[in-house]
Amino acid sequence: MTVCIQSIAMFGSELWWKGDHVRGTTVQADELQLLVNQKARATTGSFQTTNLGALSMEPRLRAATAQLEQKTGSGGSAYDY
Repeated sequence: MTVCIQSIAMFGSELWWKGDHVRGTTVQADELQLLVNQKARATTGSFQTTNLGALSMEPRLRAATAQLEQKTGSGGSAYDY
């Protein structure tokens, strides 16, 4: 279930993701990271005060920026020419 929600949330991210620490994309990446954290808490049943490192390790979720970088390959948009 988590994989389905994650793939739907990141659908089309290749169009707007320009790389980590690029102005304009960090806010969207932060919002996706909040969604990943919410899913991890729902999956594990942990508290909101749980360490984020431990929280992401249990359901084996990766950080949103790492997933976005992997989707686009080199870190830039797949449609930059």
